Amino acid sequence: LVEYGLGLYFAGVDAARRRARLAGGGSLAYDRLIVAVGARRVPSVPGAIHFGGPEDAPAVRSLLERLMPGAAKGVRTRLAVVVPPGPGWPVPAYELALLVARRARDIGARDMIDLTVVVADPQPLAALGTAVPAAVRAELAEAGIALRPGDPALDWAFGWLELASGARVAADRVVALPELRGPAIGGLPADPLGFVRTDAQGRVDGVPGVD
Repeated sequence: LVEYGLGLYFAGVDAARRRARLAGGGSLAYDRLIVAVGARRVPSVPGAIHFGGPEDAPAVRSLLERLMPGAAKGVRTRLAVVVPPGPGWPVPAYELALLVARRARDIGARDMIDLTVVVADPQPLAALGTAVPAAVRAELAEAGIALRPGDPALDWAFGWLELASGARVAADRVVALPELRGPAIGGLPADPLGFVRTDAQGRVDGVPGVD
């Protein structure tokens, strides 16, 4: 229950009384409650270009419009693309890195752009199946793109991307996918990222009548 008519917004759950609390006061009784409040995007690397959706496309396009002419003139740039930990759809990060490599190659300046994809997970796109990580690694290697898996990026400053292990990646520019955070709904169990805890069928853990 995200919204119930006429601007009555969902604020939490009183599971014992089977009532959905509303922002600003009041509540609504329920026999069955379906909670579908989604997530919010937060920047994952301070100072990086945030690449969270269509609204961020102009900033990424502006970067490419500066990057390619510079490369054509012999200006070397180190670009890191970051996939943060947690849930999300990481495919755009790999697409962006491959796009940059292809465009640089097409203008004869591939060696002027050093590309690194930094991935928090041990394997790239492992959620898509056992064969996918190997295929991604092979495609990145063929395009001359370095891969740093299993080491989340924490910060970027003074030309260096700091990783959780203490290692650093040289980077003049950084594009980072956002981290996702749940709303941590009052009255419902949540994980450390604020997402509601459920079983495999989508039933909220320990709260009967809530999915």
